[in-house]
Amino acid sequence: MIRKARELLLSTGLDRAGDRQRIAVLRRLVGRDEEWIAALPPALAQAEWTTAVLTRALVRIGEVEPVCADDVRDLVVGDREALLLELRRSLFGDSIECVLACPSRSCSESLSLGLVVDELLQKPPDDTAAAVHDICIGAAGVVRFRLPTGADQEVAARASDVARGVRELMDRCVLSADHGSLTSRDVRDLGRAMRERDPQAELRLALDCHACGHEFQTTFDTGAFLAAEIRAHAVRLLDEIHVLASTYHWSEGEILSLDPDRRRRYVARIARATAREGVWS
Repeated sequence: MIRKARELLLSTGLDRAGDRQRIAVLRRLVGRDEEWIAALPPALAQAEWTTAVLTRALVRIGEVEPVCADDVRDLVVGDREALLLELRRSLFGDSIECVLACPSRSCSESLSLGLVVDELLQKPPDDTAAAVHDICIGAAGVVRFRLPTGADQEVAARASDVARGVRELMDRCVLSADHGSLTSRDVRDLGRAMRERDPQAELRLALDCHACGHEFQTTFDTGAFLAAEIRAHAVRLLDEIHVLASTYHWSEGEILSLDPDRRRRYVARIARATAREGVWS
């Protein structure tokens, strides 16, 4: 099946001249895109990786076309995460299989976790498209803030440590406060308020270990998972090119222009045919 461009309704979208642009269109990715993504520098910060990949994949956002890197940086974190999930679906399908270790010190059992893209896509709150939000917290009183964007994440990633990065992100997002600067507790409360208004930004999974019964929460980082998945698949991509070129005598360029799902179907068909002949290993 050839995958066509995909549309996704963003929770917040882009504010352009007072108009909220929320319909994002991701183009159909092909093998050449997989190869390009796999070749991105491993040292690239996750937020920068996300910006690069989405800039390559997005056709338009509302009336914004073409989409440039600064447009992608202007998207709130949850919108970027949702786009990555849709991108992951286009490359590898709806099901996500991952393995993690039980965090209990007395266990460390390997746990297999099966996720589904649709179940990871969160329903946004009714006011999520609002550009500015207000909350009353602690000593700061009423705090006016906006949701973190990709640009904020990129700046925070360049901080000397995680705590400083979080603080820099908050400083960028706080527009005003009734009573001066925020305390550490205020920052925590504000972070909670941001997560409530942009639930897609941080996917928290409630799990329990089948071996020891330990209950815990973990965060699913779509970008980090997808980046590792694509890098791991890079070697297999070369094998698929070899099989298709050897069988059909297609050029590398022709093979890399195929939809990933269609390419894998061809490889599976060759494997079945060769197995029937008794020479597949």
